[in-house]
Amino acid sequence: MAKRGERVAPPPRPGGWDLRIGDKAAADGWEDLCRQAPGPTREAFEVLERAPRDASRPHRQHRLAGGLERLEQWQLEVREWK
Repeated sequence: MAKRGERVAPPPRPGGWDLRIGDKAAADGWEDLCRQAPGPTREAFEVLERAPRDASRPHRQHRLAGGLERLEQWQLEVREWK
């Protein structure tokens, strides 16, 4: 349950993906990124929400290898998106 003063993530746009944090370490890492690079982190959020499986930039956005997870897991490098 959200507490007073906590940031609320935006809901997905129509047809967009609902992004979820997997664990506390991921949540802490995301918050660190938001503080250190707010612009690029927002751009990364929008890219992931719109097209999490985009393989057109494999050096920046790619599916994680290995593991026996039921769901796909993708990685996106956060930096200036050009």
